[in-house]
Amino acid sequence: ALQHSILSIYFSKRDTDNADDLRSVPRISLPQFILELYLSESSLKSDCDLRIMDLIGGVVQHAKHPKMNMFARLCGMSQTGIDGKSGHALPLETLNYFLQVLHLLHEMMAEQVRRARMTPKERSETPPR
Repeated sequence: ALQHSILSIYFSKRDTDNADDLRSVPRISLPQFILELYLSESSLKSDCDLRIMDLIGGVVQHAKHPKMNMFARLCGMSQTGIDGKSGHALPLETLNYFLQVLHLLHEMMAEQVRRARMTPKERSETPPR
């Protein structure tokens, strides 16, 4: 569930960044985005605070997992990496690149799934996107 939540945050952040770019609004940091996202989804600030604490707790609990460590670094949660290894908080440019690559991989996988569901005849008649 935690990895799904983080993936959902990543995709929501990318969508928001695209909308901000169209309006010429500066992109915000990942922690600021998560706060705004949770505030918009929660009826009470205390609910938002609990969700953030659950997220942080889950990331810290699974600190040895590379995906959790990457998320923590993209959020700037630690200068040394939450797994105790050497690392640093990653800049916004790295987050932007990471989200773009994640989106492209998601699109490629969706295309593969779409083509796998086709019959051989449909596949031969449909060019790849």
